[in-house]
Amino acid sequence: MSSKRKPHPVVELAEIRSARVMAAARQALVPGADDALEAEELARRVAGQLAALPAEDRSLLRRKVLVAVHDLEGLVDALQAQLNGLAHELRKVSSHTSAATAYGRRAGSNSDKRS
Repeated sequence: MSSKRKPHPVVELAEIRSARVMAAARQALVPGADDALEAEELARRVAGQLAALPAEDRSLLRRKVLVAVHDLEGLVDALQAQLNGLAHELRKVSSHTSAATAYGRRAGSNSDKRS
């Protein structure tokens, strides 16, 4: 039997959004590029394109790079906010679990004394 756990819906949505933003950035910068293209290779290809382009086209590609970077920074901010929210929820659950466990121990020890 498989013990693989299904990710939390927030994590799934974050992964989907991340993949979408990354794919859009990759396509904007290097049309037709493979999805498995590593960041270093993507940077090399963009740098090569920049060097080979006339000034006007270079300016356009730079704008595309700035848009992609802005989108990625927005994604990082959104993921950080979600991470902070999940951390807060985990702390609350942990606190409630600790309190419930402590209450259960006291309740159990009180009933033992009555016997």
